[in-house]
Amino acid sequence: MKIICIIILAVGLASCQKGKRVTKVCPEFIGHWKNFSANGGMHSITILTNGRGAVYGLNDYYPQHDNSAVSPWIVQDDILYFGRLGTKKDGHHFNINQYPQIATDSIKLDYDTILPGNYYMILNNLPYRKTY
Repeated sequence: MKIICIIILAVGLASCQKGKRVTKVCPEFIGHWKNFSANGGMHSITILTNGRGAVYGLNDYYPQHDNSAVSPWIVQDDILYFGRLGTKKDGHHFNINQYPQIATDSIKLDYDTILPGNYYMILNNLPYRKTY
């Protein structure tokens, strides 16, 4: 009976995760992404090949935060979630306005420039450039 309960619990937990790992949905997300802002501020997203990563931000627009704990990145309904249980209320999430693509022309931003041939994406209406 104990084994049956464990199996039911495991299947139930597995079925709760509706989103998919970002690396399965769009491998172009893999890398280090930055959005630069005034006074040297920035917001950084890291997505590793295993679908895990971290976020870091520093400036007036984003409160300073450092999530050095490596968590999975999940995509569901054009929202990028940081953490398996991340929700709009309690975790980092980003609306995906534009999936990663290669710039064909220079894109001049207020505090950065995306050069032709570089990957960029738009999350929460902010451009992120792939840095490496």
